[in-house]
Amino acid sequence: MAFLSLEHLCFGHCFGFRASDFEFLTEKTGIFVQPLTMNIEENINQEGDVVLVHHEEKPALYARIEAIGPDVKKDWFQCTLLLLTLPAQTVTWILREEYINGAPFTMGGQAMRLEKVKGIKLEREREKEATSTEKKSKGKSGRVIPFKKGER
Repeated sequence: MAFLSLEHLCFGHCFGFRASDFEFLTEKTGIFVQPLTMNIEENINQEGDVVLVHHEEKPALYARIEAIGPDVKKDWFQCTLLLLTLPAQTVTWILREEYINGAPFTMGGQAMRLEKVKGIKLEREREKEATSTEKKSKGKSGRVIPFKKGER
C-alpha cells in the first residue's frame, strides 16, 4: 500500500489536478492519500513539552524541551533538553526538525528517538472545563435597544 503526501497533492494542484482526480487515482492504483484532517499540532514537539528519550529501541529517560533554536547548518536546530534524572542535567543536541518530532536518528552510532509524552486530564479538570463552558453558554440575556433616528 502506497501513500501520497501533502506535497504530492500541492504539486498536482499546481498542474491543474482536482481532488476528484486524486480520488480516481486512489481507486484505480491503490495509492492512498494521507488524511489531511490530522491534527498537526499533536505531532509537533515544542518548548516546554515532556518527551521520552528512547535509546536502542528502549525507553531510557524523560526530558523537557527547554529551547529550540536554529543551528549554523541549514535545516538543523539546537535542541536544549533538561534530562529529568537525578541529578537533573541540561544537554544541547543538534537535530533536524523531524528528529525533534519523533523520527529515529543515530547519535554516535546509537539509535535514538524522542517520543512526546501526552498529558492526562484529571477528573476535576474535566469538571472545571464543563462548568466553565456551561456558564459561558448561559450568559446574561441582554435587552436590545433599537436605534431611532432623531427628528430635528
